[in-house]
Amino acid sequence: MVDIGAGDGRLLAEIGIRARQLRLIGLDLRSPEPATLPVTWLRGWWDVEREAWTAADSGRTTPLTDVLPTSDPLAIVAAEWLDELPAVVAGRGRDGAQETWREILVQGDGQELLGGPVAEPDAEWLDRWSPESARAESGRSRDRAWTTLLDCLRPAGGLAIIIDYGHQLDERPARGTLAGYQHGHPVSPRPSSAINLTAHVAVDSVRAAGEAAGARTELLLRQREAVRRLLPDPPTEASDTLARLQLASERRLLADNLGDHWWLVQSVDPKR
Repeated sequence: MVDIGAGDGRLLAEIGIRARQLRLIGLDLRSPEPATLPVTWLRGWWDVEREAWTAADSGRTTPLTDVLPTSDPLAIVAAEWLDELPAVVAGRGRDGAQETWREILVQGDGQELLGGPVAEPDAEWLDRWSPESARAESGRSRDRAWTTLLDCLRPAGGLAIIIDYGHQLDERPARGTLAGYQHGHPVSPRPSSAINLTAHVAVDSVRAAGEAAGARTELLLRQREAVRRLLPDPPTEASDTLARLQLASERRLLADNLGDHWWLVQSVDPKR
């Protein structure tokens, strides 16, 4: 079980309690808390330009397929990981008589300027996946990162799972979703190491990229539907009322408060 963008390791810790036979691997720039978790921890970050994993201790960049084990089937979870990967933010502008996608440049004070044309692959992505938007984030870097995760599954097979904020073509925001957060509170997005920048994931594009790479889509649904389909109902026996109430509360949190998250599950068969 691999958690990429594992944060403090809490998800892996909970999985480890319930499935002690699994080898647990966490990837994140931060260190887990507590450090005694039974998790193999790989500190670093995903470099979207080099499309590789960069180790925090050495700065060395390595293909992710060389970082993760390949001898056994893998389940890779990317929970709120793709939405934090850098992406080109673009708006429509004129190049003479022709309308083109142009990069939006954000200054240190949050002011925005319309820059030059985006790279052709990003323009093609935007034309295909955000044709009606006046402003959008290119999902090309997220698609490429996702297909790299799928590549890690090919030797022995397995599953890759996205749980993230997202949208599909018929509900694509007209002005994009770039947002900034500081200490959990929304702030104006601008380049600063103190601000967490995010943009929602075009889950239909990621799905298509995975399928084009040979993966099979097992699920694509909202989290509230995933909770209904995959989690058991709380027990009705009165003998353990506290446990029943706790389960019911957890279901409400996942289905109501966080129900708009998307789940995408794709599988890859092992090489024969």
